[in-house]
Amino acid sequence: MPESPTPLERTLAEIALILDTFPKRRSRKLAAVRGDPDEAFHLLATYCFDIARKLELVCQVTLRYAAAAPVDPRLARRLLRESAALNRNGLTWRRRALLAERLLLKAYGEVGPKHDAALRRHAARGRARRARRAA
Repeated sequence: MPESPTPLERTLAEIALILDTFPKRRSRKLAAVRGDPDEAFHLLATYCFDIARKLELVCQVTLRYAAAAPVDPRLARRLLRESAALNRNGLTWRRRALLAERLLLKAYGEVGPKHDAALRRHAARGRARRARRAA
């Protein structure tokens, strides 16, 4: 990397630092909560809050690009619509969870197959490159 990183390089470095810090990173989590449903619930809550906090920080470091780059207005409208649905007054947490799961599965259905195909393409390139080097 050059002496003076570009804004994009700085953002990528910040994301790398944000994402790989989890509570009690190397400890065995399930063994610590065995037989204690309250402790298991609090472990899950800790991880959910920690992931949400990190996504907020990733948003913070990437917002510098939000004004400069064009965004598909359909995506923006979808995010507003889905957020409003999840935050609607009167919903129980169970109903919110079921809705969040449905939204996640919809997003995965749209993104997952494309991501999997890209991952397989990149993995195949690596195998092909190694085969050429070995030949």
